[in-house]
Amino acid sequence: AIARILGYVARSHRVVVGESGGAVAIRMIRIGFALPSMVTTADRTGLSGVVGDTAYGAMPDVEVRVIGKEASTRTDSAGAFFLPLKPGRYMVELKREGFASQRVGVTIPEHEGRKIAAWMIPQEGRPNPLIGANVFEMSQRLMRASPVWSKFYTREDMAKLGITEVRQVANMASMKLVDPDCPVLLDGGPKTMPVWQLAAADVEFVELYTMPPSRRTVTSINGNAQTIATSTSMLPSSARDRSECGVRMVAWLRH
Repeated sequence: AIARILGYVARSHRVVVGESGGAVAIRMIRIGFALPSMVTTADRTGLSGVVGDTAYGAMPDVEVRVIGKEASTRTDSAGAFFLPLKPGRYMVELKREGFASQRVGVTIPEHEGRKIAAWMIPQEGRPNPLIGANVFEMSQRLMRASPVWSKFYTREDMAKLGITEVRQVANMASMKLVDPDCPVLLDGGPKTMPVWQLAAADVEFVELYTMPPSRRTVTSINGNAQTIATSTSMLPSSARDRSECGVRMVAWLRH
């Protein structure tokens, strides 16, 4: 039996049904709660938006940073911001002291802009240092990513393509049917989940790497040997153990 609902991790449970029937209780684990960010079309190119709190009040001085790019700004007194980004796929992080950080996947098409409406929630307890480390490693991967061996999908991309499961984009990236038990790193790791369990509706951004996670040595014209790391060399080992999967996957959940 498989249970899925937006905002919760998909769960499965083996059930034995006898002649008199059967029953199963499945406990759902919530992914996280916050007012969902919205991405809409903007009149001007680039990325603009407004950030508020859960009481719908404008939030000034929120850091707006594009992960893996040297692009950042802060919201003004009305909670608004603008970044002159080129067409592409981006993961945008919103941060302000005392509030939980937000990460939003955005696709900016040719000749159009995008606008974000996001709401910040107060931070409960201390910030998780693992998330900060994982976001840093993600920025390093994005900066070094090969357009041949790396594919990225935002929430908007998957919705436009009619994709309902992350396994579908994994199949597209690897150009074959991916084993449903192949692991996906969640929010950069170390936690993983079988790809079949992950619904597209629960995801903001997906990283897919199809180059083998190894280092290769090449010889330059002058005879010097150089070692080149692949784009997946920064992924934790748990994402590289299943080489037969053909694709390494990192999914950033919608919190």
